[in-house]
Amino acid sequence: MTNPYAPPTADLSKENDLVWTKKQLLIIDRNCESLPKRCFVCNQKADKMVLYKLSYTPPWVLFFFIFFCFFLAVISVPNTIINNGGFYLLFWPVVIILMLIKRRAKIRLGLCQKHNKERIFSFYGGLLIIILSVVIGSILSQYNPLLSISSIVFFFIVFLVFAFFYQKYQLKAKKITKQMIWLKGTNKSYLAVFPTLP
Repeated sequence: MTNPYAPPTADLSKENDLVWTKKQLLIIDRNCESLPKRCFVCNQKADKMVLYKLSYTPPWVLFFFIFFCFFLAVISVPNTIINNGGFYLLFWPVVIILMLIKRRAKIRLGLCQKHNKERIFSFYGGLLIIILSVVIGSILSQYNPLLSISSIVFFFIVFLVFAFFYQKYQLKAKKITKQMIWLKGTNKSYLAVFPTLP
């Protein structure tokens, strides 16, 4: 027996044959121009298609970067060279190379009106909390340092609440190649309408 209140799924997978799923991942062909206009949080009709700018750095690159920093700072470079700025002369070229290696992609996913408003509110709410914590903390520090620290702790806790709600709208690229994007963070009901990757 079918649920008459369930969001329609029959035609979703037909809207695009360049999208698949594998376990909890949404796999998208980079030739895909648009995804179904469904909310990736609740699978209801999307009110807005949100542009997500994704980035992915292969794990071996991060490992090399950490090892290089350790080798450069502790083993290879004498303290005199570090103090004279030689560390930065060797460090920044590696950072630039890492930025060039990082893979990027853009994709539009849908959000319903409710979840789009919640995403905007949690983002700007968190930003406002940061500003208030700096301003109020600075003012109170001139009169009562202890009260200033207490206010900062309070605002930090409130910020964590906003961050908790905002994080569910953050999609993570688990892998990006020249052909495909592996994406984590979409709802199970949204994933269920796409075919499994062969």
